[in-house]
This record gives sequence, structure tokens and C-alpha cells, in this order.
Amino acid sequence: MKIIITVITFITFLTAADRDSTLTLPLLPPLRIIQDAAVQHSPLLKREGESVKMHQQDLNITKTNWLKGLTVEASSQYGSYGDQSVNKLYLGNRVGASIRISLDDILSLGSKMEKDEAAVASAEYNQQSLERELRQAIAQQYVKIQTSLALIQICTQGYHNAVTNQQNAELKFRNGEIALYDYSRILDLVTSSSMTLERTRGELRQDWVTLEEVIGVSIESLRSAQ
Repeated sequence: MKIIITVITFITFLTAADRDSTLTLPLLPPLRIIQDAAVQHSPLLKREGESVKMHQQDLNITKTNWLKGLTVEASSQYGSYGDQSVNKLYLGNRVGASIRISLDDILSLGSKMEKDEAAVASAEYNQQSLERELRQAIAQQYVKIQTSLALIQICTQGYHNAVTNQQNAELKFRNGEIALYDYSRILDLVTSSSMTLERTRGELRQDWVTLEEVIGVSIESLRSAQ
């Protein structure tokens, strides 16, 4: 019986100390701020951005090569050209210009330009798709964390209620008003509610770290920057 009383006293001390502690839950910045930060720091999006620049540069080089393939010819002719009214001191002047490019150059450069333009469009599409997927993934993780925060509040309240019941039951057990079996069941409720609370806290910590890994910066730094 002495051992039982010692165990009960120890459990009461632990639960009372935890019950009197202040519950401080982390705060989330607005979803948009987190999403924008992730887009800014995402290595995948940076890689796709460089791919867009590379393909755009290839397209610019192709356009430059197109202009290099052009041949411009100019000519001028003098004379009255059958117009007798032209002053002989100022004969008529005709200036002409022509641009020539080979058919092979037109076909090859045109095809190359189409491929480069398609490559730029594809890279831009991939970049936009990755950004959209990233924002969706963050939104899902954001909601998951919000749910965990709400569950922690519920579990904390349930745990505190169980501790209060355990303290009342302990007095009744000491006075012989309830049996050891009934008191043990109340202790089991305290243990169960405590484990549920800690498990929910652990899930929150894991989801929090996962979100920071996706963002690339700490959530605290985003909150401080607001």
C-alpha cells in the first residue's frame, strides 16, 4: 500500500506541474507570405528559371544568325529616263536596294527558330507548373499545421480535465471512498490523454520542420519580417 501511495504522489506532482505550465503555440504567417518565400528560395524553380534564360539566349542567337544571312545590295542610276522635261543640269537619280537570302538559310534558320521558341515556351510552362505545384503543397501543409494547432488546444484541455479528475479521485481513494481499480482507470485516462497530447505535439513539430524545408527559410524569420 505504501508503494501505491508513493507512485500516486509522484504522478500527482508531475501532472500538477505540467498543468500549471503555460501553453504557448507557434504562430503562422499568412499563407501567401509563406508561398511567396518558397517560390523565391526554391532550388527547383531557380533551375527552371535558368533553363528559361538559356533557351531564350539560344533563340536570340538564332535570330542574330538569321540577320547575318541577309545580303543587302544597293544601286543607283542616273539619266532622264525618257523624261524630256528633266533639267539637263540635274539628271534624274534612281536608287534601288534588294535583300537576298538563300532558300536553304530560310528553311534551316526558320526551323531552328521554331525549335528555340518551343523550347522557351516549354521551359516557361515547366516553371509555372512547378510554382503551382509548390504553392499547392504548401497550402496542404499549412492546413495540416493549422489542424494540429487546433488539436493541441483540444488535447491540452482534455489532459487538464483528466488531471483534475485524477486529483479529486486521489482524495477519495485516500479516504477509502473509491476502490483502487476505479482510481487506476482514472490514472489510465490521464496517461492516455498525456500520450495523445504529446503525439499531437510531435506531429506538429514534424509538419513544422517539413514546411520550413520546403520554404527554404525558417517560419520565424518570415514572421519577424512582417
